[in-house]
Amino acid sequence: MAKQLRRALEQALDWSTQDGGLDNYGGQLPSNVKIMELRGITMTAQPESEVKIEAELCNLAEDWRTHSRGREVQADPPVVFGFVIMKHIITIVTLDSSDPGAIIHVPCQLHMAERNQHQWNALAIMVTICWARDVALDYINAGPDLEPMVKDESSDPDA
Repeated sequence: MAKQLRRALEQALDWSTQDGGLDNYGGQLPSNVKIMELRGITMTAQPESEVKIEAELCNLAEDWRTHSRGREVQADPPVVFGFVIMKHIITIVTLDSSDPGAIIHVPCQLHMAERNQHQWNALAIMVTICWARDVALDYINAGPDLEPMVKDESSDPDA
């Protein structure tokens, strides 16, 4: 089930990136969303999983702080988001990347196998994905130094 959840999250993120036009910025920005899969976690290994989640999000936040320092226009780095998959559970986590001492916040945990909760789970995931996209767009719009890449609309790649 974890593989299916990962694929669905990746597809939703791809849609959101295209819908918001973030794909027009190519590799100019780090991602502000991380999908993490925890395998073989037992109750005794729970602190180990928390360390892994924290390390992944802290690295993502550091990428944003580094990017922000290199901008012509000073802009606070955005909140970063994580989708942590453990079997049939998705935990949504956030971290304020503008604060190096910030702690991880867990707004919700979704039991994807729970009956009659599919619409609510999908809503929570899509709201988070759209929030992450909008936060990245706000960062882009904070200054004129990030320009979308011009795509060649030519139908003949050899022209």
